[in-house]
Amino acid sequence: TTTREDVVNATCVAPGSYTEVVTCECGAELSRTPNKVVEQLGHDFGEWTQTTDPTCLAAGEETRYCSRCEAFETRPVEALGHDLVHHDGQAATCTEVGWEAYDACTRCDYTTYEAIPAKGHTPDDPVKENEVAATCTENGSYDVVVYCAVCGEEISRVPNTIPAGHTADEPVKENETDPTCTEAGGYEVAVYCTACGEDLSRDTVAVPALGHDWSGWQTSVESTCTAAGEKSRSCSRCTASETQTVAALGHSWGAWVVVTEPTLEANGLRRRECARCDAYEEEIIEYAGETNRQIQFVVSGNMHYLVHLRNVDYEIYSKTTPAIYWYENAPLTFEVITHNGWGDSNVLVSINGEELAQNADGSYTIPGGTGYVKINAYPAAQNTQQVTHSDVCEYCGEVHPNSLWGRIIAFFHTLLLFLTRLFKR
Repeated sequence: TTTREDVVNATCVAPGSYTEVVTCECGAELSRTPNKVVEQLGHDFGEWTQTTDPTCLAAGEETRYCSRCEAFETRPVEALGHDLVHHDGQAATCTEVGWEAYDACTRCDYTTYEAIPAKGHTPDDPVKENEVAATCTENGSYDVVVYCAVCGEEISRVPNTIPAGHTADEPVKENETDPTCTEAGGYEVAVYCTACGEDLSRDTVAVPALGHDWSGWQTSVESTCTAAGEKSRSCSRCTASETQTVAALGHSWGAWVVVTEPTLEANGLRRRECARCDAYEEEIIEYAGETNRQIQFVVSGNMHYLVHLRNVDYEIYSKTTPAIYWYENAPLTFEVITHNGWGDSNVLVSINGEELAQNADGSYTIPGGTGYVKINAYPAAQNTQQVTHSDVCEYCGEVHPNSLWGRIIAFFHTLLLFLTRLFKR
């Protein structure tokens, strides 16, 4: 007998499964096959039902549902398109709107209707009506009327007033007075009415003084390099005249000529002379050549020196050759200090290969105005005896190699180096 156990029913979208059990008539189980597959059922869709009605421009939608599950599917329903009815056009008039022939849909508001605005009146040229002329003392009047050139309807009527008033004639000059160099003149401008002759207006016009008609300037006293001159001029219309001072010319300097060239030790001199007189100028020429100075310290042996230079300490060790530069043509003073307490002495300082003597305070001075300067500082003899003053330098804290501590440090350094090489093997 064959039976099913552990049954999982198939659905529309998922397969089912079961265990197949075969037993004997006696009840004994002959076989058991797990995970037997039952194919998925698939959807059982019903009829399509329209859920959204189509319009002229928009598509609709219809839906169908599965009878076994909640699944459903939709599809579009094609838009209906417009159901157009044709209408004839009508022309516009001056005052009424017209339209072109158009189509309109019976199902929606769609239309091709386009209004033709009323043409409006076409104004003809304005005409005057009811004109009454004005006099010098009484107003006149008239109407300005505009009619339509198409239908003849009156479009506008504007009443206008013609002001009473005199008609002005051309202005005339009266009572004219001539100006002079220093006094103004003038005249009156009168306007009369051409109809009745009445004096309408009278204005006084001032004519400015002419001012002097000066001749050209004539030199009466010539100017020099340092003294002012004089010039004068007169008026051609009157007896006026005036005089002015002419500024001194100033010197006409020639080119500078070097009298003495400048050197590092002394300034030079240059001179220029005036082309119009005996005046001259002289100027100092400062030396503009290279004034750089260089100091180079060379230290030999296992020594340490502290060099004081312009309040700056330079610590100089063996096998170093620092260079120090300065840019002033003036004497330079410095001092050389060895390890403090080590007992080192016999320091030798030289300049240009010659020994430089110490000052009274133990410092050294390089004179100004020298050329390239090179200074060697080194011990003349090295102290190899046991130090009795101090094992450590007070300036740098270095331990003297010949002191007790120096020898102990050297021994442990050698031992450490030996052990390092031994364990590397």
